Order: sequence, then C-alpha cells, then structure tokens
Amino acid sequence: QLNIEELPPWPIIDVAKIVDLDCDHIPDAMDITLSSEYTENQKFTSITFTYENKEYTSNVVKSLSGRSLIVNIDVPKEIVTNATGKITLTSNIQGQVKEVNDSYADGMPPALLSATVLERQDTSTTDHLYLQFSEPISAPGTNFPLLLYGTDKTTRAATPTVLSAKLYNEAKNIWDFEIAFDAANNSLVNAGMWGQLDPAGTINDLNGNGVAGVCTPEKVEILLKILPIPMIYAVITDKKQNGYASHVDVTF
Repeated sequence: QLNIEELPPWPIIDVAKIVDLDCDHIPDAMDITLSSEYTENQKFTSITFTYENKEYTSNVVKSLSGRSLIVNIDVPKEIVTNATGKITLTSNIQGQVKEVNDSYADGMPPALLSATVLERQDTSTTDHLYLQFSEPISAPGTNFPLLLYGTDKTTRAATPTVLSAKLYNEAKNIWDFEIAFDAANNSLVNAGMWGQLDPAGTINDLNGNGVAGVCTPEKVEILLKILPIPMIYAVITDKKQNGYASHVDVTF
C-alpha cells in the first residue's frame, strides 16, 4: 500500500534553482517555488545551501510574491554555470522554527568562453571552429550555434554550414565544429570576427538549460589557432670535436 504524506500547513520547497541575475555567469540568487504562500503568522527566515563543498546561509530576500521566492546569495566570484546541491529552507511559523531539506538544481545557461578558428592551409578542404563552453553541453547537432558578426562587431555575417560537430577536449568543454567553405572556396569564419551564442539555437547544458533567458549572450572575438610547424629532421653533433654534443641541426 502506498502512503502519501500530506504537505504541512506551511510553505516548503517545490522547486529550487540556482540562477545568475546579473549576467556574469556567477550564481547570485536562489529561485525557489514554494508549495504554498506564506500566510498570517508565517515568515521566511533564511536558506542554507551547499555550494562547491561549502555551506552558505542567506536571509536577503530579493522578491517574494505568492509562491515565488528569490533569495540573494553570495558565493565565490568564479564562473560556475552548473552548480547543484542541498538546500534547507527555514521559516518562522507562529513563533516556531520550521526547517525543510531539499535539493536545488542548475538554473543557469551555458556560456561561451572562447572561440578559435584553425589556421587554414593550402590543402585545407574545410575550416574548423573550436568553441569552449563554461560547462558540458548536450550534443549540439549540425546547426551553427553562433550569431556571426564581422570585425566591426556589429555587421551580421553569413551563417556557415556545419558538416560535423564533435567533442574535442572533454576536460575543457571544447567542441570542434567542421565548417564548409562557401561556393567560391572562401572561409566564412575568420579570425577577428565575433561570435555570440544564438538564443534560438540548439546549445543546451546537461540539465536542459538553453541559452535563451534573462541574459543576452556576450559577443566573443574569434581568435586564430596556429598550426604547429612540423619538424622533419633533427641531428645532434659534436661540432667542436671534443667528445661532447654541442650542435643541433633542425629541419622544418
């Protein structure tokens, strides 16, 4: 037999998400949906939550309207867009302290940290654009994920065709997008251009947060990823003929 416990006659947490309201990719608030509104002789006291293996407490209410409660939080000023953890809601119910324990989810979208385009060689048949995200993302498919701008940072550029997208560096959340040349065999993505995550695009983090939201994605300059010059031959010699290696010849 399944026994369903009735909710207490005071607000508990329905959903809690950590969010970024000032658009710097650093969490600054806890967005909580309560199970019910606070009524007469019921007051919010504080929240206590874990973040990056530490515990924090806040009683600073940004807004409280009906079942919606937003509490300002102060955590280390580092870019973290996928935090999750435990949370305790403390309330004053008719003069008595009531606590409820729950968990909070990631409510922040992924951010674009850097963009680099691979140096083009005479033998190249496609371009490669490397995008680094602030957290792991779901497989993006072959939709171009950026709004592309010229070197003036303002003029919209043509949207390239993505031939493939694959994870390039899992530890750093870098994806490799293979880009087709245009009909005239020109590169559509060049160093000095600017890119901005497309709010209507397909980039989502592993918790389902998309780019669209409170914040407008910032524009990131596309830099050049230089190919290393290959070494063909190297030899160490005893040029002074004293029994010690003294000279290195390298052919690139």
